Amino acid sequence: MLLRLKIKIVGAIFVSILSLFFSGCYTQTSIPGEINRLSYRSHLGKATSFGFQEISRQTLSKYGYTIDRYDNRSSYLTIETIWKLRQPTTSEIVNGFTDSKTQIIISANLERSATSKFTADLFNCSMEIKNMVFNGSHWVEYYNSPELKSSIDKIAKDLKDEYLLNMKINNTK
Repeated sequence: MLLRLKIKIVGAIFVSILSLFFSGCYTQTSIPGEINRLSYRSHLGKATSFGFQEISRQTLSKYGYTIDRYDNRSSYLTIETIWKLRQPTTSEIVNGFTDSKTQIIISANLERSATSKFTADLFNCSMEIKNMVFNGSHWVEYYNSPELKSSIDKIAKDLKDEYLLNMKINNTK
C-alpha cells in the first residue's frame, strides 16, 4: 500500500516536471532573438554596405556556412547561405528527427529613420534562420530547439559585435 502511494507521488511529480518542460520552460524570450513557427529572427544593428558584406562573409565562414548568393540593390542587401547539413540537436533527436539542416539569410535595409541623419551607405541589418529536420519521410520546418537557438544566438552576437566595432572604427576616421 505504501509502495503504491510512493509510485503515484513519484509519477505525479514526473508528469508535472514534463508538463513544465513542454509548456513554460520551453518558451523562448525575444532577446536577443525570437523563435517562432516560421523562423528565427534577430536584429543585428547597423552596418555599411562593405562592412555588412565582409563581416557577414567572415563570420558565416567561421561557423561553417557557405554563401550561396548575394543580392545587392540600392536600398537593400541580402546574403543567403546554402543549406548546412548538421547533426540534429538533442531536442530534435528526442522528437524523432534523424537529420537536420539550417540556412541563414542576412538582410540589410537602407537606414531612413527620422531620428538619424540620412546616410546613403548605412543599413539596418537582421538575420533569419530556416531550419529543416527529416522526420523519416519528409523534410519539415522545426524551431523548437533551445540548443539550436543557443548556437544561432552565438552567430548573431558575433555579427552584432563585429558590425558595431566596424561602425565605431569608421566613425573615428
